[in-house]
Amino acid sequence: MVFAAQAETVLHLYRKSLPKVYHQVESMKQLLTSPGGIEKLDGQFTRLPSYGFSKTIIEPNAKRLRVIRAEGVTWSDWGNQSRVTSDLSKMAIGLR
Repeated sequence: MVFAAQAETVLHLYRKSLPKVYHQVESMKQLLTSPGGIEKLDGQFTRLPSYGFSKTIIEPNAKRLRVIRAEGVTWSDWGNQSRVTSDLSKMAIGLR
């Protein structure tokens, strides 16, 4: 099973559920284009608090989302940077 939602909807739910963390992440966006920003971003990412996406974002807002069956779809828990990097590598998408 997978959930489908517009990115804007997920961001809204994230901002509503974890406003402090949302604003921390928003403030990191400028690092993506600044010299040495990726290295600084790595340090800031590790200082973010850890929350379960399903428990914190999805479950409290379940009535606003729909679940559908999908064949041939994989899933990965992006709970830490190494998982994200590993999946991006598998999908041939590199971090710049």
